[in-house]
Amino acid sequence: MAQPDAEIVTPHVIRLSGFWTRDELPDGRTRFTRPFGQPRTLDTNESAWLTSAPVPASGTVTVNGVSVGEVHAGQPFEFDVTHLLQPRNRIVIEFVELSSEWDEVIAMEIRQKGDAADAAHFSEKGTHPRQSP
Repeated sequence: MAQPDAEIVTPHVIRLSGFWTRDELPDGRTRFTRPFGQPRTLDTNESAWLTSAPVPASGTVTVNGVSVGEVHAGQPFEFDVTHLLQPRNRIVIEFVELSSEWDEVIAMEIRQKGDAADAAHFSEKGTHPRQSP
């Protein structure tokens, strides 16, 4: 007996474009900072993920002063930040030796908890889930 196809739920995407502050630090790092608000409604079965297309350099990502992970040059990233969200938030991305421009392609995705469909596409294709392959 054939199994019905599982329903794929597309995450709600909130682009975090514009409003980025760029600071060149004395030690050669480049810091990008942006404030953002908590999504208005986040159901108990949903989680909030920060996602990015491939980044131009290695570095770190923090949300509200808490490190959420490291990023690597030429690689996309995604971090579950649900537990860190407050009414007002601040993301900081610090790159080591940024040698090219960065177009700040960052998004917050509201996903169903346990939904691996986009994560599989993200890691297999090496592209941001909302970016053309």
